[in-house]
Amino acid sequence: MNGLTTGDSLTIILMVSVKWLLVCGICAAPSFIIAFPNFNVPAMLVGIAVFVVLFTYVNLSQAYRHAAGQRPQLRLALVVGFGLKTFIALLGVMAFSGFKVFGFFSSPDLIMGIAAVGAVGGVARHFHLPNYDFFLTLAATLIEGLLLTLAVIILSAVVWGMLLLIKRARTS
Repeated sequence: MNGLTTGDSLTIILMVSVKWLLVCGICAAPSFIIAFPNFNVPAMLVGIAVFVVLFTYVNLSQAYRHAAGQRPQLRLALVVGFGLKTFIALLGVMAFSGFKVFGFFSSPDLIMGIAAVGAVGGVARHFHLPNYDFFLTLAATLIEGLLLTLAVIILSAVVWGMLLLIKRARTS
């Protein structure tokens, strides 16, 4: 963060960290609600914290800042992708709060969660590991978060492509 004082840099780091804490916390809420009674809660919280730290690091990295500065459509596409995931997660939380009409919106978390738990459960059974202790729950949380992040990246790539097509159409 060239040209900034230490205080400015810390403020930026704090603001970006809080942004990702909110996004990751909201996006994780449907899965957390589903898994809460049966899985290790501290492990799920550590998994969420890992994503907060990773997204904060990427967001503050020179490579991301350069790419986002050179390609504003990329930044917008990522905002749309993560914004849509956050909105869907909020609707999923509403579904668990009694608004059954929004039940569909917990589907991404449910599908990715089933895949993650299935993968970790298969490994646990193969190696005769205890059911969903801290490390197995952490592994399932990280796998689910990775799958959901990949889905957001794919969505963002589609949005980015559409934005580039719109830009090209406007300039020709």
